[in-house]
Amino acid sequence: FVHYRDYRDVKLEDIITPIQKGNSALMKVQQLQSAFLKNNNGEFEVIPLPREAQYFPIYAIKAIDLNEDGNLDILLCGNISATQPDFGSYDAGVGLVLMGSGNGNFTPMRPDKSGFVVLGEGRDIGILKEANSGDLIYFVARNNQSVLTFKKNEP
Repeated sequence: FVHYRDYRDVKLEDIITPIQKGNSALMKVQQLQSAFLKNNNGEFEVIPLPREAQYFPIYAIKAIDLNEDGNLDILLCGNISATQPDFGSYDAGVGLVLMGSGNGNFTPMRPDKSGFVVLGEGRDIGILKEANSGDLIYFVARNNQSVLTFKKNEP
């Protein structure tokens, strides 16, 4: 029976040969924040999303004008539990709505205010228009869990 702790002191040289190491590439991470690219006349600017969007890994994102003010808003969800035991799960996300101002700034809405609460591992967000009323219905697919549905409330 093998335990994770049996491998805690293993070095890279114990796993791969010098030839394999010589054929590998060294890569460096430049950006760890969740962000979006703003197109300024063909020049792209990286704009980090608000702090609330940095608390969890984002796996699903949908841009839509939720409040019909002409500015795109963003629905986000994510999380992941399949991580190394030493790190634990990345599950601080409960779904997030970011209201867009139209100039690249987004204001987070508290989940109790937005009603968009996604527990578990959100993986995709879809939108359908209801046939009879024309209302939008939001679907959130979650890993190993049921699909969630949300309907936009009128102000």
